[in-house]
Amino acid sequence: MPATATSSHRRAVRWAAVWLVMVTLGSLGHWLFWINTPANDGPLTAEWLRRAANLVFFPSAPFALLASIGLDIWGARPLLTAILLHAMTWTTLLTTLAIVLRARARLVKPPANAQPTPPSRGISRRRLLVDASLGTATIASAGPIVHGVIDTSFDLRVERYTVRLPRLPKAFAGLRIVQLSDTHLGPRIPAAFIRRAVTTALDLSPDLILLTGDYVHNGERQIAPAAELFEPLVRSGRPVVGVLGNHDWYANGPLMSRALGDLGVAMVDNARTFLDPDTRTLRPDPIGLCLAGLGDLKTDRIDPARALDGVPDDLVRLVLAHNPDTAELPHVVAGPRIDLMISGHYHGGQIKLPLLGHPVLRSPHGAKYIQGLVQGPACQVLISRGVGMSILPIRLGVRPEVVEVTLLPDA
Repeated sequence: MPATATSSHRRAVRWAAVWLVMVTLGSLGHWLFWINTPANDGPLTAEWLRRAANLVFFPSAPFALLASIGLDIWGARPLLTAILLHAMTWTTLLTTLAIVLRARARLVKPPANAQPTPPSRGISRRRLLVDASLGTATIASAGPIVHGVIDTSFDLRVERYTVRLPRLPKAFAGLRIVQLSDTHLGPRIPAAFIRRAVTTALDLSPDLILLTGDYVHNGERQIAPAAELFEPLVRSGRPVVGVLGNHDWYANGPLMSRALGDLGVAMVDNARTFLDPDTRTLRPDPIGLCLAGLGDLKTDRIDPARALDGVPDDLVRLVLAHNPDTAELPHVVAGPRIDLMISGHYHGGQIKLPLLGHPVLRSPHGAKYIQGLVQGPACQVLISRGVGMSILPIRLGVRPEVVEVTLLPDA
């Protein structure tokens, strides 16, 4: 066999070996973290290990997103589907890498009429220029991705807001609320990280705790463990109020609501409860501060009349709605008054790029409801960047957060 044929055969074997290793690692990771997801305990729930796993998963994430859109499969894929997905991923990526390396070889090859480079001269100027350009491009693209997956995605912050409300009674002046949203217990977010967010929330010593949905990423088996993670909030004696998000409904909305309700969380999807101004406890009769909720925009019905009809006009109404686009619905705008809507859902866009903005998670209303405190058509809307992740296992320029809100009377 000619030497060139032997060399090509060896290269093909090496490429095939790399392909097989990466497909195997990706499929094994899918089985461990998606299909056989450990919930709260065990070695696979370590935060550092989940960061590493997310980095391994990242190359297949864009392909998984395209497959989810094309096949309308947004939950955990069967193992065979995962193997096919990773096979497609690494076939595409390794083929692209082979093309780049072949182009590099052509670029560094000296012209036919060039004088041979003496051994003492080292590498040629042409090769140095090509390799430096490729190295710079690789670092410039891979560096932020690695940092975003293993650092930014778990760099939990506290974001503080002061909101002034015209009808706020003096008894609630300075009321401090903590919001937790989009914890997404599951393949990308371990229980350890959610526990850290819960501890951070309690360390702020709030008067009231609000939960705005997406407690699980996918699957009924995550529901009970996800609810248990919020038990320290209830045990603290502070009132805890919540609504469901779209991922909770993908799993099993009624079961998720029941699990949190049994724990002691007041679930107010298309319902309401009231905060007593003297005891700072929840009660069913209209007094103090109204804490209402609306069903998720994508997966539930939204009934503002059921949530707010009969609430005395002089009571301040805080409304929990997982998806902030709810604020734009005509029957919400024209419905009973809302003083402040508190939402999550978009994870702050999860990725924010210079000039491009938020290319992954976008509202039909552009970037208006991506994060922060904004003015909707009928009320102020406060949107959390959330704790967890969805779609892609990365945050770029958008850190996870626990939100603290201080209410003050309008000056």
